[in-house]
Amino acid sequence: MVLHRPFSPPVLLRDRLLRRIPATPSWAWFWRLQEKLFGRRKPVKIYAHLITLPDSIRAGLLSSRVLASPTFLAPGGLQAWLIHAAELKALQDRFRQTPGVDLLNTGAKTADGVQAALFCGQSMSLNGLRNDVGLRLDCFPRIRGQSTDLFVDVTFSEATTNPAGTAALGPPAVISIQTNLDIAVRLQIPKGSGVLLLNGAPGGAAQKVFGLMIDPP
Repeated sequence: MVLHRPFSPPVLLRDRLLRRIPATPSWAWFWRLQEKLFGRRKPVKIYAHLITLPDSIRAGLLSSRVLASPTFLAPGGLQAWLIHAAELKALQDRFRQTPGVDLLNTGAKTADGVQAALFCGQSMSLNGLRNDVGLRLDCFPRIRGQSTDLFVDVTFSEATTNPAGTAALGPPAVISIQTNLDIAVRLQIPKGSGVLLLNGAPGGAAQKVFGLMIDPP
């Protein structure tokens, strides 16, 4: 399911209660009690890989049937595949060995019903405002029996510079921020499977496609 910002993941009953309880030693008994009532939260490890590849390689994967038809295709062109863990690992290895394909590995440790956020990049000033440039990933997992209900909000941007000019040839170089990936989705991931997300249309002069690969939670 494609999500529209702003959105809020569901709040569990235990978290609604905990928000009302002061985090002070005198209330420690309640924190122990809620764990007995609801059980310990199951740990969840989110391993993700930011992918950059030429559109020609994506087309080749589809035509050669290395990638099957997308499990889900959004109106805006977002493509999503549910892929078994072994096949996902083989696809990762293939990407690493293919010239022109870049993988950036990242991840976070969280727990059932606990939101995790990470950022890999830098903050830069543009037009008098501070802007975060890089990879931002927010995840909210819910474990439901043999599947994981995962909310994912990811953006990937980079600073670009036009060719520098001279007084005779043109204006000086201008820095801008280009957003390559901007996805917010809710995924139902069966146990033992992962997800591949690719944006619909290539962008930039190099005709690159950007996406995210999520290992089985």
